[in-house]
Amino acid sequence: MRTHPTDGAVRGLARVHDDALRGLARRPATRALFDDITTLPSHPSRARGRAGRRPMILGAVAAAAIAAAGVAGVIALTDHPDKGESVRLAAAVQIIRGTTYYEARIVDPRADRKRFKAAFAKYGLNIEVTLVPASPHAVGSIAGEDEDERAQRSEEEGAGIKMIDDPTCPTASGGNCSIGLRIPLTFKGHAGITIGREAEPGEPYVSTSPKDDPRGLEGLTVAQAEAALARKGLRVAMYNVYWPGWGTSRPRSWIPSRWKVSGADPYSPGTVLLAIDAQGPMPPDVVAEMRHDATASPTVTPTS
Repeated sequence: MRTHPTDGAVRGLARVHDDALRGLARRPATRALFDDITTLPSHPSRARGRAGRRPMILGAVAAAAIAAAGVAGVIALTDHPDKGESVRLAAAVQIIRGTTYYEARIVDPRADRKRFKAAFAKYGLNIEVTLVPASPHAVGSIAGEDEDERAQRSEEEGAGIKMIDDPTCPTASGGNCSIGLRIPLTFKGHAGITIGREAEPGEPYVSTSPKDDPRGLEGLTVAQAEAALARKGLRVAMYNVYWPGWGTSRPRSWIPSRWKVSGADPYSPGTVLLAIDAQGPMPPDVVAEMRHDATASPTVTPTS
């Protein structure tokens, strides 16, 4: 399975495996950081994180998920509307042309990505849409945006894309979900946006909302948390274990049932990820793993 070219560098710099990063979303000091590092641009560009994104998927799972797209019946747009006139792409995206900008709002995140692109192209806008699996409250929100150099120059000149936020929808980092775009009429360049769609059974989420977090598990033992989840018809899909400065995923058979849960995140439909605080010293195999990853980290050469 193909991964994004920067995955190896990110893993080395973070000193933490991709899967292990997922549980860190529950830790306030890291939420804002992870909310800014998970957009996977398709062009050399500056990526900007957006609301509700699954902040911990950086590796193969994310690369595979971003390659997928939702499918729905859609129709083509008519000619350019006049100012203030609204055109809708088969209830997929509504675009309104204002005096100085277009306002685009996502209506149906299940629509085909090619039709999204066609909608923007009708206005001369080079904007592509990628659909990624999202937890229920993150479906339809914008999980990320990236821009090429020309688009970045537009932004620096005051003609950049702005997000339309929903104040009733929180993100893991404490911001608001983005549900639409304001695109200046003078915008130039290429931009890509990532939108959360409904996940298929067993498909790991890339974008999540705190509203979907399992509640009341912090402080329970692993066994108690598993029992509580089972009563709700949920099961654990992944266990992440943390020592100071290091975290990694481990199989259930490796984890003592008495260890305490520090948090939980939605993982896929009907499953969750448990973040667990390790007790006692780091075992030799984990120490070896940490040292191996540290050795494999890329060397950064200072420039004058």
